[in-house]
Amino acid sequence: MPGPSPSRRNDVEGLRALAVLLVVAYHVWFGRVSGGVDVFLLVSAFFLTGGLVRRLERGERVSPPREWARIFSRLVPTAAVVVTATVGAALLLLPAPRWRSVLVDGIGSMTYSENWVLAHRAIDYYAADKGSASPLQHMWSLSVQGQLFLVWPLLVLACAAVARRTRRVGVPAAVAAGLAVVTLASFVWSVHTTATRQSFAYFDTTARLWELGLGGLLALLVGRVRVGPRVAAPLGWVGVAGLVSCGVVLDVQGSFPGWAALWPLVSAAAVVLAGGTTTRWGTDRVLALPPLVGLGGVSYALYLVHWPVLVLWLATTGRPHAGVADGVVLVAVSLLLAWGLTRVVERPLRRLDLGRVAPRRAAVLALGTAGLVVAVAGAGVLTLDAAGRRGAELSRGAVVAGYPGARAVHSGEVAPAVALDRRLPAVTALRDEFATLPAVCRGPWADPALGTSCTQLEPEGAASATVLVVGDSHAEQWLAALEPLARAHRWRLVAVLKGACSFGEASTRTGACARFNEDALAYATSRRVDLVVVVSTAAHPTTPAERVVTGLPGAVRALTSRGTPVVGLRDNPRFPSGVVSCALTRGDEACTRPVAEKLAATDPAATLAGRRGIPGFTAVDLTDLVCPDGRCTPSVGNVWVYLDDNHLTRSFAATLAPALEERLDAAGVLPGSVAATTAARRSVPSAPESRRAVMTASASSEFPLSSVWSPSAWRSSVGSRPPVGPRSTRATST
Repeated sequence: MPGPSPSRRNDVEGLRALAVLLVVAYHVWFGRVSGGVDVFLLVSAFFLTGGLVRRLERGERVSPPREWARIFSRLVPTAAVVVTATVGAALLLLPAPRWRSVLVDGIGSMTYSENWVLAHRAIDYYAADKGSASPLQHMWSLSVQGQLFLVWPLLVLACAAVARRTRRVGVPAAVAAGLAVVTLASFVWSVHTTATRQSFAYFDTTARLWELGLGGLLALLVGRVRVGPRVAAPLGWVGVAGLVSCGVVLDVQGSFPGWAALWPLVSAAAVVLAGGTTTRWGTDRVLALPPLVGLGGVSYALYLVHWPVLVLWLATTGRPHAGVADGVVLVAVSLLLAWGLTRVVERPLRRLDLGRVAPRRAAVLALGTAGLVVAVAGAGVLTLDAAGRRGAELSRGAVVAGYPGARAVHSGEVAPAVALDRRLPAVTALRDEFATLPAVCRGPWADPALGTSCTQLEPEGAASATVLVVGDSHAEQWLAALEPLARAHRWRLVAVLKGACSFGEASTRTGACARFNEDALAYATSRRVDLVVVVSTAAHPTTPAERVVTGLPGAVRALTSRGTPVVGLRDNPRFPSGVVSCALTRGDEACTRPVAEKLAATDPAATLAGRRGIPGFTAVDLTDLVCPDGRCTPSVGNVWVYLDDNHLTRSFAATLAPALEERLDAAGVLPGSVAATTAARRSVPSAPESRRAVMTASASSEFPLSSVWSPSAWRSSVGSRPPVGPRSTRATST
């Protein structure tokens, strides 16, 4: 927010300059978060609250619409220039998979909702661009400030109205009481959510509201508390030291905004309370020096431009962080751009002061500028979404001419190679390439303990078998290969999944992952399932150090001991960064790696399926199709293999369906196959009810020989409960 007149608390303007310097320095050279943003929030509330209360005490009329018009007519045009330039540069410099998220961030920035966009993205394990910083990511704090500017005048006016109606306390006391309640409630919520969902709490306005409340309380306190010169100077320097050291001592990004955020806020409050002294060596004298006051005047623009400049530079050069020399250049460029923006856009608007002299024009300026940027960015999102639907049928398992994917290796289907921008799926639609099932589990397949972690696909008519997929996102990606088989064989396909939580014994996991695995195993062992599919190994992103998933053998034994066969699919190779982005910027060959650098020489889970392994467990390895001829390439058969650095695209996984079916059949575990039926019969209990079940199913005209046994078909044909034993039995003439 544009600061106050230079005659008022120049040391606070210098404090803002110190905060922005810390933010820029920590971002550019240290790759850390400094806590300076928390100071921005406190200082914004400090200025806004103090100004509103002083005007109310003088008897001036405060109109929220006028306040909004005045504030946003100053802030929005400068932000619009930066957002427009950043989006344009991103479309030129960043790979196509990141375009849509940048456009969405542009909309979030101009509607002051970017913090909520990032809050959702932070807790979304499947966010496709999670590994890459957005050039507009820093706009989250300005969104929180914008929400403050909308709510704060209403809150202050409400407290003032209470004071005038009761006539028991003055306006400052009433506002202080109201802010104290809001601050305390927000602080309690912040501590709770930071402890339980820190990645969401970091961007949550309600978890940050207490930081703004402290700034408002500080504005009401500073004129009523006098700190002596002997105490003020040391207090101020302790505060400065706390601000400078916060980012070094604390993991700001990983621990804020709970208890830890008190560090920079209390430090900033100490600096503010120590101001106004006559001590030569006080912080107020140093912070009020013209260079720092001048830097405080451009701090808004500097904050806006420094992050896009840094991110786009790193993306263009491919460097993980800036060095000393190029960091100095980046800061210098940012300062130059900030000075130009302040001089050309911000200061002229401040001098016009349309919010006071022409509030309607100010509102039109703010809304029109923001609306124009949102409209253009929204049109870009719609255009990319339309292009992303190209080849969508491929992800649903359909055969698309010229795009065989893994079938080019499995069946030798030949297709001329196409250019990078013509491969499928469209690179702007990679965010939609995570495989999913259409419905949350319902009826007997629902489980309150699993909730929406359980999804299912029901066949048309009675299910011939039930196949259960359990694990993390690497198990989930195989749904795209299993879904065509489920439709062809009339399987019920059920998925019990949790991101970043592989399937294994609960005792080998912690926290929510341990609870999930406990519930998932209980789910699998308490229902009639014909086949359980898991991912049996875990690949390493940079070395061939592949291993069996921790705790998997015990979990498999718990299933196979009950007669449930388990298939362990080998993990796919992983990469340290986005494969498609690499190919688009560097070409196919530069992003291709030998499979020997990515996986172990043999499937580590094969030993679990050997003679000395676990009876009922089958290891299936499709690496030869993911990395044909021993080379892991960005695309196979004109289909992109990866949607990020470690997950298969839904489109490519769907082309693996024929090979997966063939290998499951060869291993005798394809539900409904003769081999699977024979293996299942060996483990059928010899109880009379079970024998009668098979014989009755064979003789029933409602259960023809070509069909596959299912619980629903059993109940409809003989009216008896399903036998306890194997989950799939094909009736044959033998």
